[in-house]
Amino acid sequence: KMEIRNLTAPLTEERSLSEDIRIHFRDEDRFFKSMYNYYAAKGLVAIILTQLCDLISLAFTIIFSLFLIAFVNWNALLHCKDELSCSSHKYLHLSSPFDNNPPSLFGFMVMIYFIVFSSIWIFQCYSSFKIIHEAIVMQTFYRKNLGVCDQDIQNFEWYEIVERLLALHHHGVFCASSSENLSAHDVVLRIMRKENYLIGLINDNLLQLTLPYWASASLCSTSNHLFLTKSMEWSLSFCILEKMFDEKFDISNEFLHDVQGLKWQFQIVGLIHLILLPFMIIFMTV
Repeated sequence: KMEIRNLTAPLTEERSLSEDIRIHFRDEDRFFKSMYNYYAAKGLVAIILTQLCDLISLAFTIIFSLFLIAFVNWNALLHCKDELSCSSHKYLHLSSPFDNNPPSLFGFMVMIYFIVFSSIWIFQCYSSFKIIHEAIVMQTFYRKNLGVCDQDIQNFEWYEIVERLLALHHHGVFCASSSENLSAHDVVLRIMRKENYLIGLINDNLLQLTLPYWASASLCSTSNHLFLTKSMEWSLSFCILEKMFDEKFDISNEFLHDVQGLKWQFQIVGLIHLILLPFMIIFMTV
C-alpha cells in the first residue's frame, strides 16, 4: 500500500485543510459527496470530458430541434408523397422563418423555445464550471493529502480512500465539525443524507407521488404506481432538501414551521413546470 503523505502538513501554508475545505465547499456534506463523485469518476480528466460531452450533446440537441421546428417547411414536406408531388414544392426548408411582419404566434413560440433552452444551456455551463472547479480542488486533496493520484485511483477501493480520510481526521489534519469520532459509517451517512431523507419521505407516504386514476388508466398502470421523474426529483430537492437543514446539519426549525413558505415554493415550481411543459415535450420528442 502507498503511504498517506503529508498527514501533518496543511494544504497551503496559510490555511489548514479544514479551513481550505470550508472555503471551496459550502458545507462538509458537499465535500464528502464531491470526494465520492471524484472517486466514482476516476479522476479529473474523466470529469472534464463528461461535462464537455454533456454540454456538446445538449447544444446539438437544442440546435437540431430548433432547425426541425423553425427551418423545415412541414406543410410542404407532409404533402410530398413521391417525386412528382415533391417537385411541385420548391422549398422544403425555410430560409428566414422569423421574417413575418407582424410576427406570427408560431415564430414567437419558437423564439421562446430558443431563449428557454439557451438559458438552460448557459446554466449548465455554469454548473459544469463549478463541478470542474471542485474536481480540481479535490484532485489536489487526493494527491497531496491522501497520496492518491489520478493514475492510481482506479486501483483503490472506496473503503481504502475512506480509511485515508479517517487517518487525516485522527491525526487532526482534517476535523469534521459535526463529529469528533468520525467513522466510515458517518461518511456514508453524510454522503447519502439528502437521498436517505427523500427515501424516508417516500416510504412513509408523506409525498403524494402516485398517479391519478385517469392517468394510470391511460398508461395501463396501477393507481399506486409511483411517478418520480428527474424533473420531479429536482423539484423535491430544491423545495425540501436544499432548505431542510441548518448549519449543524439538523432539521431547521424555520423549515418545520414555515408551512406557507413551503406551499408557496411548490406552487411556484409547479407553475414553472406547467409553463415549460409544451417546450419540454417538444425537446424530449426531438
